[in-house]
Amino acid sequence: MRASKFIGVLSCAILCSLNTFAQQQADSILDLNQVDIFKPYQPILADAVKINFSPELPKTTVEPIKLTYDLPTKLLSVSVQKPDIKPITLPKQKVKEYIPILYAKLGFGNYTSPFANIFYTNSSKSKFKYGVELFHHSVNSSPIASQRFAKSYVQVNGTYLTTNHLLTAGIKYTNSIYRPYSQEISTNKPLTDLDKFVFDKIEPTFSFAKLNKDFDYSWSYKTQLNPYFLTKKDSLATCINESGIDWNSQISKSWKGGHQFLINVIVQTNQLKEGVMVDKSSGSNQYTGFAFNLKNTLTTINPIYNYSGKDWHANLGMNLALDSKLYFFPDIQLDKNMIQNVLTGFAGYQGTIQKNSYRNFQLNNPFMDVVLLQNTHKTDLFIGAKGLVNKTLNYLVKGSLLKYNQLPFMADSNKVIRNYTAIYQATSNIFNAHAELGYNKNDLLKINGVLDYYNFYTPKYSYNYSFPTFQFGLNASYKFENKLDLKGALVAWNAFPHYNNTGTIKGAADLSLEGVYHYNKNVDAFLSINNILNTKYQRLPGYPVYGINGLIGVILKY
Repeated sequence: MRASKFIGVLSCAILCSLNTFAQQQADSILDLNQVDIFKPYQPILADAVKINFSPELPKTTVEPIKLTYDLPTKLLSVSVQKPDIKPITLPKQKVKEYIPILYAKLGFGNYTSPFANIFYTNSSKSKFKYGVELFHHSVNSSPIASQRFAKSYVQVNGTYLTTNHLLTAGIKYTNSIYRPYSQEISTNKPLTDLDKFVFDKIEPTFSFAKLNKDFDYSWSYKTQLNPYFLTKKDSLATCINESGIDWNSQISKSWKGGHQFLINVIVQTNQLKEGVMVDKSSGSNQYTGFAFNLKNTLTTINPIYNYSGKDWHANLGMNLALDSKLYFFPDIQLDKNMIQNVLTGFAGYQGTIQKNSYRNFQLNNPFMDVVLLQNTHKTDLFIGAKGLVNKTLNYLVKGSLLKYNQLPFMADSNKVIRNYTAIYQATSNIFNAHAELGYNKNDLLKINGVLDYYNFYTPKYSYNYSFPTFQFGLNASYKFENKLDLKGALVAWNAFPHYNNTGTIKGAADLSLEGVYHYNKNVDAFLSINNILNTKYQRLPGYPVYGINGLIGVILKY
């Protein structure tokens, strides 16, 4: 059976963590869409289960819509609740909180699922900080072979701070193993579970920034360099190699009176190859026949002028993008505070080119086969409002008209080993109505709800053949006297048909809860229960989600 699934446009500038330990000011210094490996708690749905809902009200700069497609292939990875470690700061600031040097979260779940996340850092008072993180999570005894997986990584980061500059460097090695769904096409019966896809990924990272103190109006600059090397090997003796470099730099200057000018320059290049093992029986790792050899380079220059007045803000810029041709896109947004803290209206028109790579496809779907690499063009015309109803209740509503050129879709290979490739739709149009409502009572009780509606207009491949038109998300957390933290997430979506209307993917709801008990300063205990409703559904043929499952363990801090 052939089915097509939608892949959202992925951000290709995956940038380094400036510090292994969630240092927020360093993040703001080099805010280049970087990935924070110790991000705060997110809804505890797995990558395999969750729908991408943002629990927070977005910034005034509207982020590109992410219509992600998360695969039901892995047991959910419980969010690591590391302590709120303060950032590297300029000398005038001081860190008062207790900061552990060693942190470990250790747990075990059903399906024989060990979980371990350990990191170590030196003293936060040192100008030179370094850290090491180790991670492992696996499922080893699920009755469905395609649900078994293993993921491990080790990461080393270092930062050096001077009076005016910050230098960081690091490297991360990741090994992941996934088991694809295999079947005998004539009988549709599963084959052996020995088939597996093995991914090895090496990601060095380097960054450098000039720091400005408050009311320092001199020029500032920052740059990041992120090469990567990805290899996929499978039981069919084929090998996919991709290597690439993401380089991102920014220079900026501010003036008194709320004026700012900045230029972002992004260069992304990668090369994708596919080969066949010379002699599988000999155990050799030599591959030949790299006839499939693709190169793809995208350069983006983004000059922006920002002005912040008493009750309004203007963002005036443009995106100049060069791949095989030169393209111009607007980058304009206006915000107006109409009723102080109660109603702020915003509107804008923004466009960009999103770079597609095998690495980003694989992050969203580990069963991707080799793909053609075409960049996706996107424009977003939007209008909305946000504000505070009272001290505890906030809201946001937004309507967007989005247009994509060369938007990637997933197409089922319908082979013995079920994998997917990418096809590109020439033109795709979407209307999105988005609403958020947030409640925060003294940081003790937090509730955030998100609702999205999508209306899809595509001439050839219909979006509603691969993505629900309604999605709902609800996140909540509650703290009991600094001893017990409870957090939960609910996501739900409506039914939608397979590609070519060959069947229907049922709507579903998924509920997960997590509790953390703080025994003392050094020891916590946690319990996570996922898919409490025991919902049975698939987002890909052959890849069902897990039923109800749990993870229990301890958190150690020293």
